[in-house]
Amino acid sequence: MNIEKLLSQKPAKFTRITAVIGASHDIYGRVAFYISAVNTVMIFGVFYATVIIPTPALSWITLPLFFLMVLSAALVAAVIVWKIIIPQTIAYANYQGYKHDNPIRRDIAEIKQMLQDKGTENGGTPDQEVPE
Repeated sequence: MNIEKLLSQKPAKFTRITAVIGASHDIYGRVAFYISAVNTVMIFGVFYATVIIPTPALSWITLPLFFLMVLSAALVAAVIVWKIIIPQTIAYANYQGYKHDNPIRRDIAEIKQMLQDKGTENGGTPDQEVPE
């Protein structure tokens, strides 16, 4: 499947089933953060005990240093997400929202038409551009 075909798909029609699927996905996504945080701390503890301590070349890494290294890596990942991933996600969502027959897009077109009509009534020209 090529990317253009994938990007041009119409969104699913709103039904009770799609609402339940969407709500479940949203709720799980919000709860997964907390579950993941607890799980990650436990995994790091197990990793330290089973890999760092028994490995002679890594035995100099203390538990606080290990957590500092992990926290530093997480902060670098957070900066990458903040500066690169989030803006690209927003740009994609805007593209998808505008490309499909979005109710907000129709409302904006109606408002734009009303502004053009209002400008004509007040002495403006019909071909005068309405700012976007």
